[in-house]
Amino acid sequence: MKAITQKQWIKTMLIKNGFITRNQCLRNGISRLSARIYDIRNEGWNIEARKIDLGKDRWDYMYVLKK
Repeated sequence: MKAITQKQWIKTMLIKNGFITRNQCLRNGISRLSARIYDIRNEGWNIEARKIDLGKDRWDYMYVLKK
């Protein structure tokens, strides 16, 4: 079975769900999501970043695929 790259996995999640979060990536061993998003944007993908307040001084970042 061929291994999937971090960038490929992120693209798959963006296409499947329309978004991906930093915490989702951390749970899957991807600690540099913003760097991968930068790379994907440079390929021409339109991705918007949103900061999400989780309450009690907790937050997450969500990256949304724009059509």
